[in-house]
Amino acid sequence: IGTLVTPEEIRISVKDTGIGIPTKEQKHIFEKSYRASNAVKQQFLGNGIGLYASKIIIEKHGGTLTFESIENQGTTMVITLPRIRREI
Repeated sequence: IGTLVTPEEIRISVKDTGIGIPTKEQKHIFEKSYRASNAVKQQFLGNGIGLYASKIIIEKHGGTLTFESIENQGTTMVITLPRIRREI
């Protein structure tokens, strides 16, 4: 959806209008090798490692990866990273 930059953080939001993530399965979405049942049924390619790896990398940089999703309507992923101030 866009990017927000404040003195403290950078927030990036990305929204799709895809199949969404079933509510009951949302708590598992960042688990290694997890794929939502509706994605498996529709035979979308994937191995369930992308969101798992992304969350680890973002958290190692002091940030967060969150989402909101409604099945059959889409998902919004939000990455928040702290700003690094450098003295010159």
